[in-house]
Amino acid sequence: MRKFSTKMMAAAVGLVAMFSTLNANAAAIVGLQLEGGGTQQVFALDNGNFLSLWGFDNREGANPGAGAVDINSAADIIGGFVSGTVVGLYNGANPVNAGASEFDALTYSFTIADDARLFDSLWVEWTGGTLVYAQPNGRSRSTANSTNITRDGDPFPRTVPVSEPTPIALLGLGLLMAGIARRRRS
Repeated sequence: MRKFSTKMMAAAVGLVAMFSTLNANAAAIVGLQLEGGGTQQVFALDNGNFLSLWGFDNREGANPGAGAVDINSAADIIGGFVSGTVVGLYNGANPVNAGASEFDALTYSFTIADDARLFDSLWVEWTGGTLVYAQPNGRSRSTANSTNITRDGDPFPRTVPVSEPTPIALLGLGLLMAGIARRRRS
């Protein structure tokens, strides 16, 4: 019985250590607000995931005393999500990456200025139900509800390159001519 108790104690200590580490890493460093002017902009994507429009919020109410915030990796954004699984971060209609277009993947590093509110600046793709973001102030949360799809269609401009028929026809004709020429030489 003593061995069982020792093993159980070791497992409990391991679990506590694991959850402590997860909680230490799961912290928002910048505020995010769900966009939509009263109606969440949530899409159900063709791949089964969800997509919602967010904006960075580094104002005093959302991120007290932070000053300018450097975003150096996806982890700096994802750390604040306490529900749902983020699978992609993209520039919004007002991109945070210089020269980027809407739906371009975020590139790092960039800075959110002190007291800045960047509307429509971030698309978040997620899976796993409702997506909840805990603000750095610890008081408020923004929630994208996957059961409240407010937009039709998949907004992603996913294009599959299609070869033009003329170059393919010319290639086929060239191969045919090369085969005929080789046969004549034989």
